[in-house]
Amino acid sequence: MSHTSAEPDPAPDDPRLMAKWARAYGQNRSLGVAVFIVIFVALFAAIGIPSHFAGEALRAGNTPVLWVALAALAVAAVAMVFLATPRWGGNSKNASFGVSTLRKATSRSLRRRRAT
Repeated sequence: MSHTSAEPDPAPDDPRLMAKWARAYGQNRSLGVAVFIVIFVALFAAIGIPSHFAGEALRAGNTPVLWVALAALAVAAVAMVFLATPRWGGNSKNASFGVSTLRKATSRSLRRRRAT
């Protein structure tokens, strides 16, 4: 005995399929992972590139380039502290902005997906 539903399968161009796809895509965690990868690569570049130029400037005796590179490293250090501190940008239950907002959004969508 086969079980047939009262409602046939939707056609490929049915708008309900688009809504279902959008809901599943919105609950996908890969977007959050991609954003974090971009942030980590940006921090790596913000530390690595000025470090390279600071070393080259120090060896060449080019003081203005050295100071610019050190200033860029200071900005990168502040950004890293901001992103790593739970109250400002890191993982915290009480954080209201920064990177933790993205974490909260992805965890909320994951909980909703598990509940359905």
